Amino acid sequence: MLQVTSSEQLLLTDMLSTMTRKWTDSLLRWNESEYGNIKTVRIFPSQIWTPDIKLYNFADERLREYRDARVVVSSNGETLWLPQALFKSTCEVEITYFPFDTQICMLEFGSLTYDRTQMDILWWIPDSPPIEEMPYLDFSDYVPSNEWRTDGEKEREVHHVNRTIQIRSVKKHRRRSQTVGNEVITREYPVLRYLIRLRRNPSFYVFMLVIPCVLLSSLTLVVFWLPPESPAKMMLGVFFCLNMIMITLSTFLATMVIHLYFRGDRKGAVPYFLRRAYQNRCKNEQNRYFGGGFFPQCSESVNQPACGDQYFENVTTNWSGSNEFQTLKEYSGKSCPHMMKTSIKLNHRIPEILQQIMHNDNDMNNYPFRMINYDESESFNSTTTLERDVRELKKYVKIVVNRQKETTHKSLIAMEWRTLAIVLDRLFFFIYITTILIAVVVSVPYNIELEIPEEFQDSEERVKN
Repeated sequence: MLQVTSSEQLLLTDMLSTMTRKWTDSLLRWNESEYGNIKTVRIFPSQIWTPDIKLYNFADERLREYRDARVVVSSNGETLWLPQALFKSTCEVEITYFPFDTQICMLEFGSLTYDRTQMDILWWIPDSPPIEEMPYLDFSDYVPSNEWRTDGEKEREVHHVNRTIQIRSVKKHRRRSQTVGNEVITREYPVLRYLIRLRRNPSFYVFMLVIPCVLLSSLTLVVFWLPPESPAKMMLGVFFCLNMIMITLSTFLATMVIHLYFRGDRKGAVPYFLRRAYQNRCKNEQNRYFGGGFFPQCSESVNQPACGDQYFENVTTNWSGSNEFQTLKEYSGKSCPHMMKTSIKLNHRIPEILQQIMHNDNDMNNYPFRMINYDESESFNSTTTLERDVRELKKYVKIVVNRQKETTHKSLIAMEWRTLAIVLDRLFFFIYITTILIAVVVSVPYNIELEIPEEFQDSEERVKN
């Protein structure tokens, strides 16, 4: 068992031994003496008939859940298939008693096309004939989960007849109605229903959720221990109240920062007013946290003109030789610094490709414009073909650059959100520290002199004298 998702009501399991399938195919029998005493062969399942046993309560977006595994076929027609499968099934999760909850999930397997008159499904134990009553999952190869505990772990070595803790699986027949012409036919399809009882391991949630809540709640009991006439009773209550407010505010701000950090490009770019608010600190924060210089002007990088469009707007339509690629290289380095490395690689590679096409005698049959002996008309045709090939090549290069531009644009948006989160995190930290220091400084009195009544001022002067 890999995962139980409470929000999506899903159970994710990885099964190997429980999906062992065995059947007899009379068309796959042979005489061993006629084929070199070969007793077994291993072939791909796509080459023979295999039962279409599927998981009914299937909840995966993938079309196939089985991994490819060869089928072992014996000379007497017995066929053994052990496909490893990763199932994602529906499971009604009850979280009333979380994290001390218990879940019961069902895995229902059966055929989608063969009814009970065409194919029957029986439980099977290795090295034993098929029997009707083996209604328990085999946990001999089960890998325990860190979060969940199952009943089968305790009866792993117990024979299936003597098991009492596990829930008994059952064999049922699903009834489905099909319309054949003007007649409605009801057919029964055999299914095997396995039930798994899961008990959550609450250790993690006890230390991270239950114990902190119990401790915070128990602090309020201290207030009741103080006598009613004690002034500390009110002060302690105010302290607990302010402490809870500070913890709540800190948790809220930390959650907001984490949300912005992992926001990515899903919700668009950073708003303009936020970008302008932190653009002066953006470069310094990047150099401190990311090693510096991922994009030079992060506050304006997303709004820069499209490099791929500018890159090709200055390209002439007709081919003019390698000087054009030098111009492209210089222009790309000036207008799109973050794409300069990719542009230089492409610009150096394009003349090499064209030179190889034009001067490689081995490829002369592959290109209609490459001829050894040609007249002026042939030269004109070769030039025309070359221009067409260059335009085609330029079109593909433009597609590559546009894809690179889109990827870079998304990376810049994600980086801006991360930078904004870092700046806000630092800002909240300074605000938090400043607020605490100001509160301490303001609350502590310094050099406060009490006013002395007039009738005592003369006596005070005599004491001083």
